[in-house]
Amino acid sequence: MTEMVPPERFGELLRAAFREMEDWIERQIRDSGLRLSHWLTLKYIADGRICFIGDVYRELGITDGASTRLIDHLEQKGLVRRNRSRKDRRLVAVALQPEGERMVRQLRLRIERRWQRQLGPFCEADRIHITTALIHLIDAFRSLAAGENEASDAATPNRDRLSAI
Repeated sequence: MTEMVPPERFGELLRAAFREMEDWIERQIRDSGLRLSHWLTLKYIADGRICFIGDVYRELGITDGASTRLIDHLEQKGLVRRNRSRKDRRLVAVALQPEGERMVRQLRLRIERRWQRQLGPFCEADRIHITTALIHLIDAFRSLAAGENEASDAATPNRDRLSAI
């Protein structure tokens, strides 16, 4: 039986697992000439999560400038193309080129096959338990963030009233 992890170590373990997963994916795609951020961008474009350059920084948590450079790199490799909106010239859509579509299919299949091998030691019940726990954790953090935003919004008028006194 595994010992209970002290609450103060829980975040460390999640971070270590996340870093190991990132490193593992980087190794799986290394021969394609892509980095993790490139792969995620291509995958998210294919999945419809990224449609505009602005979506890149929201999905990947990087700056506007880094998003532009990332798209520049993928465009130079012939994997994506930009299309400026005719209705709003500030919006720049991104789409996969045929080579980008091929790359996504190839890498997705490779990663999924290897991911299944990595998860081999886990029984189905463990996979379900881990997945369920992660979903609950994400929901809990989103609820906390929403509560913090609501508390912050509720506190703002009080601060305004105090500063007016």
